[in-house]
Amino acid sequence: MRVAGVVLAAGAGTRLRPFTDERPKPLVPVLGRTLLDRALDKLRAVGAERVLVNTHVRSDLVEEALRPWGPWVTARREERLTGPAGALRFFGADLADADVVLVVSGDALFDDPLDGLLATHLRTGAALTFAVTAVREASRFGVLEVDDDGLLVAAREKPDVPPDEEHLVSAGMYAVRPDALDVLPADGVVDFVADLVPGLVARGDTVATHRLTGAWFDVGSPGALHAATLRALDALEGTQHRARSATVEPGAVLHGRVSLEAGAHVGRGAWVQDAVLLPGAHVPAGGVLVGGVLAGRPMTTDRS
Repeated sequence: MRVAGVVLAAGAGTRLRPFTDERPKPLVPVLGRTLLDRALDKLRAVGAERVLVNTHVRSDLVEEALRPWGPWVTARREERLTGPAGALRFFGADLADADVVLVVSGDALFDDPLDGLLATHLRTGAALTFAVTAVREASRFGVLEVDDDGLLVAAREKPDVPPDEEHLVSAGMYAVRPDALDVLPADGVVDFVADLVPGLVARGDTVATHRLTGAWFDVGSPGALHAATLRALDALEGTQHRARSATVEPGAVLHGRVSLEAGAHVGRGAWVQDAVLLPGAHVPAGGVLVGGVLAGRPMTTDRS
């Protein structure tokens, strides 16, 4: 069986601003590894033979970050954004000889390996299988209704549902049979829930779901980035992460769960508590940072 992978890395990351003003969202780090690298880790672990990554915003930085992965990963820039399912259409010819395509959104942080999603997809014989998780405040996701066997009954893209209700939503990971892409329109912006699912249902194909059991975060906002990083810290032995190039001056205090990414600096006598310092972030001498995310210097392609 031939498994190909796709990482969706073209989005602008508008909800994560200002952290994505200069840094593409997939290159935001969590405990020293970018969201993009973490997605590639999952695809390598499940045995993907090759991975395709679509780029658009600051594609030069994404391509530079992919170089250490070698020829196993191919990046290709979309001149205009075509939506999540549009990326699969963009790569259609490259995916035709795969048996299964595993798709991972470049803003997802999740515990589960992809083996479970792949196994469910193969067991059900589905044309498309969603990884799903239950969340509140589900109106910004694709909300899915399933039967007792986990097969899709109905799908609504970003519906107006009460914020305190819990709903199954698409977790931004998918298993796709390559021929499923035949139902997509030839051009325009297309999504999985709004466009791919109706086409498959009309053709009589099965659409399945696989429920995640571990932690999952859509790292699309500063609050989500903060929560995801602190959750990742909880999984470590100890509650702090300090990159080798991060510096903490004498008299500074790191209290609670703290992540200092590469080049972060905490000045003399400063107090940092339950906070995330992104690469190059600086807390001045005597400064106080509690419960937030602090941006740093812009990224460049110069690694010197």
